[in-house]
Amino acid sequence: MLDDAYEIRKITSSQIIFSKTKLLDKKHPVFVLSIREDKGTYDRMLRITTATNGGHEPILMHQREIKIEKISNLVIITTVNQAGEKSEMYLTLKEKSHDEQSKT
Repeated sequence: MLDDAYEIRKITSSQIIFSKTKLLDKKHPVFVLSIREDKGTYDRMLRITTATNGGHEPILMHQREIKIEKISNLVIITTVNQAGEKSEMYLTLKEKSHDEQSKT
C-alpha cells in the first residue's frame, strides 16, 4: 500500500498520512494508516481511511499492541498479537530529489 505512495506527508506514533500516485479528480488522494484501539481492552486495529471521505478498511485486527516509529528513512510497524507473538514490518521511504520536491 505504501509502495505506491506519491508522498509521505506525516508520520507519528499512531498514524502515517500519505498520498497515492494515481490521480483522482486531478489530485493525489490522501490516506491515513492509523492505529485504533478500544478503550479499556487490549484490542487494537491497524486500519486505512481516506482523509476526507471517512470510512475505514481494517488491515490488521485483534492485536494486543501496535507501534509505529520512524528512524531516518525507515518506518517500523511493530505488532504483538493476542498470543504474545511479535512481528515487525520495515518500510524504506524513498528520498525525493530537489526537482521532485519543487513539483509538490
